[in-house]
Amino acid sequence: MLSSSSSQIDEEPISVGSQTDEHKLGNVSSDNVKRDALSNLKRELTEEELNTPGAIRLLLSKVDDYDNCQKDLQKYMAKYHERDKQCAVLETLAKSNTAFEILYSFSLSVGSALIGLVPSVNMDGSQSYLQWILGSIGIVALVGGIIAKIFKA
Repeated sequence: MLSSSSSQIDEEPISVGSQTDEHKLGNVSSDNVKRDALSNLKRELTEEELNTPGAIRLLLSKVDDYDNCQKDLQKYMAKYHERDKQCAVLETLAKSNTAFEILYSFSLSVGSALIGLVPSVNMDGSQSYLQWILGSIGIVALVGGIIAKIFKA
């Protein structure tokens, strides 16, 4: 049988007076972390070191990585230029639509105002040519704006 003194639990003793290191969140930044395993190696190589098969393979591997990255960047550049052209075309269309909407609203407003002005131009109680001119210009502007809107849509 096991006695209570022989069965020990593996625990670290609690020290009352010792200090412990506290880790505060936010002290570790990604700038301090080394990302490349070869970042601490010396950069200058001698001719003898450059002629070793391992160095040549490593350099060729890096050249291949560079070529693949360059091909990917060229694809993205082509996509960027295509989207940039599409964006310019859409901006031009938006500006022309805005100008058309302003012209449409102006023609409706002027046409309606001229038609509304016809009864108040009454001189001496008789119909004058000015009423006919204002009325016809108003109708033409109003109908022209509506027809332009129909054909634009």
